Amino acid sequence: MHAWLDVTAGVAGDMLMGALVDAGGDLELLQKAVRAVAGEGVALRREPVIRAGLAMNRRFYVTMQGPSEMGASGRLVKWDRFSDLQRIQVPTLVVSGKYDTMDPRYMAAMAKQLPQVELAVTNGSHMAFYDDQPNYFAKLKAFLRKFR
Repeated sequence: MHAWLDVTAGVAGDMLMGALVDAGGDLELLQKAVRAVAGEGVALRREPVIRAGLAMNRRFYVTMQGPSEMGASGRLVKWDRFSDLQRIQVPTLVVSGKYDTMDPRYMAAMAKQLPQVELAVTNGSHMAFYDDQPNYFAKLKAFLRKFR
């Protein structure tokens, strides 16, 4: 299976890996891949996402985004890849939360630019994998199962 992730708004690697494992990904296979890169001393374990965001590297985030998600003012302020979306030639799942800080109308417009897209609208926020888990994971699993 191959996946294309558009992480222009950012993604936490630990949360992404957790979401993929919760969606049915093989934790042992992931462990083998991580050990191949990082060595035998690294162990993956499952933990709830209760601590989301608390260990974020604020200095890096503010440099790229600016001090607030409500208006970019960092190095990414003029970064726009919208016109490149049509070049993505792999099946793509765009997840949009009804209460997301990223405008759901923009997410829908973005989805229309992608040639092989499925738009999954949840009743959650920017962290729908946490605050609308049943809906989020049902849509994610349904999308991933198409590529078994």
